[in-house]
Amino acid sequence: MTLAVQITIIALGLILLIAVFKAAVQKKITEPHALLWILPCIFIVIGGFFPELTYRLSNFFNTEYPPAIIFAFAIIMVYLILFQCFKSLSVLTMRNKELASNVALQAERIRQLEETVCRLEEAIDRDSDTFLPETALRQAAATEERTEAMGAPEGETAEKK
Repeated sequence: MTLAVQITIIALGLILLIAVFKAAVQKKITEPHALLWILPCIFIVIGGFFPELTYRLSNFFNTEYPPAIIFAFAIIMVYLILFQCFKSLSVLTMRNKELASNVALQAERIRQLEETVCRLEEAIDRDSDTFLPETALRQAAATEERTEAMGAPEGETAEKK
């Protein structure tokens, strides 16, 4: 391997390493993802400094073509990074579904409460002289019981008990 190729490999490895550190510091990637990228960067830089390691690894694994070892390790690293990304994607997808269902439940509850407020305001306007607060409280309690019977979100039911 020529000196120019070694310098290029080392420079590219360091540029990638700096980019990963910068992204991690700016919170553009998480720490576990940063570690998955830092490891290959370090291997690239070490491979640039010590190209004979490729030949030693090739002899250790009994391969005839030394760069095949580099490609094999690169493919393994890419699979690890890809697995981590898909795992994160799956967790976020499940969380997104959970949040969407909570939003739908909250929207229904808001709609019911708005209807109750409208009915109470109408009752106040209609019977302003004879309106009793106890009647309004009973109506609100009945509406709330119906809302809870429909299935309030988990956190709210626990808070009321």
